[in-house]
Amino acid sequence: MRPPIVILGSGRSGTTLLLRLLAHHEALAWPSNWMARVPSCPWLAVANRLYELPYVGRLLLKSPLRRLCAKPSEAQPFWRRYIPDFYERARRGGGAPGDEPLSPGDFERLRRVVATACWAQGKQQFLLKVVGTSRVPLFRAAFRAPWFVHIVRDPRAVVCSLLDRWRHGNWRWLDDADRVMREWPEAHRRAWQREYRGPLAFLAFHWASRVSAILDDLRGVPAERCVMVRYHDLVDRPAAELTRIATSCGLPTSDRMVRAARAEGLRNMNYKWREQLDEQQAAMIEAIVSQCGLDEYLAPGAAPTDPGGSDGEPQA
Repeated sequence: MRPPIVILGSGRSGTTLLLRLLAHHEALAWPSNWMARVPSCPWLAVANRLYELPYVGRLLLKSPLRRLCAKPSEAQPFWRRYIPDFYERARRGGGAPGDEPLSPGDFERLRRVVATACWAQGKQQFLLKVVGTSRVPLFRAAFRAPWFVHIVRDPRAVVCSLLDRWRHGNWRWLDDADRVMREWPEAHRRAWQREYRGPLAFLAFHWASRVSAILDDLRGVPAERCVMVRYHDLVDRPAAELTRIATSCGLPTSDRMVRAARAEGLRNMNYKWREQLDEQQAAMIEAIVSQCGLDEYLAPGAAPTDPGGSDGEPQA
């Protein structure tokens, strides 16, 4: 079995979209919502083969029946079953004070269940995503030389999306700020408490803390095993960007993957932050991002004023 491909990114950055598109590559197995519902049965990955049936797979891309089929998923219950406190452990691979360190048996169990899912789907390589806290050390300890694909989106767009989810009751971290801030660098905590306060500033620092942690962990990974992706590149030029990602991970090109991207009807949603933020709010987020040393993600190209795409390709 080839080393897995791990998609990383902060919440609302396009990790779900990237997983869904890459999952159409003929060489990759992936975790599904079915596996999340019954995590004790990794062989349920066999249901993923439905998309590979002649004619049927292509029809499913545009059919309402697709909602009933297995779909790519982060599958949190699946990972929680095989790695103790998978989503609670600190990013450095150990855990909170008092946690037992992961053992060789834990890693072997993870490798075994991934191999079972690959076997059920008839593949030699596994694709997965983990959002938020970096788990680079964990996957490097469990697998030999995995690939990491880190997708980053304009922080102004991410902050707006997270704030919208919080207002609709879908994201509770703002109601438990003290716990969330324990994962931040001390400088970020002090700056928010002394200079800013407020939900927009909190979410901007949270984005910066997540991205900084992932970038910090990826510095120890060989460059040929890291692929950086910008959300706006993915949705504006999906065929070119997906092909670049695949070849960077040692995969052949995939017409099926490109067709699936075109069937999605992608639109670049980064323009929304300009409608939702006033100049003062946008300037505050930009100042925080700059203070955290992540100015490059505020490049003009990362935030189009127009929701349209380019090169005649679909948008997202």
